Amino acid sequence: MMTVANHDLDLALGNSLIKAEGYDILLDLFHRDYNTFIFTCFPIEEMPASMKLKVKDELVGAIQFFGARMENDNYRLSSFEQVMNINNLLMDNFKEWYLK
Repeated sequence: MMTVANHDLDLALGNSLIKAEGYDILLDLFHRDYNTFIFTCFPIEEMPASMKLKVKDELVGAIQFFGARMENDNYRLSSFEQVMNINNLLMDNFKEWYLK
């Protein structure tokens, strides 16, 4: 079996989804499992300014979730990795808030 990656098609589909559903769908997707990869595909800096506070609040909630999950030995390493990813997103996009 061969898989062909078509980045232009992926980008067009993603942009079409955003155009049809709005940026709120990205937050809904992130809230389901707190997967930070969504912000690699759809960078926070490219989102409308009106969404930034919602994104920050979701990221803070995700840190709290993964921080609590670190109490379990089975999830400690993966949770630590996610906390680091989220911290990087916060530092890169909300530095003025984060450094208070």
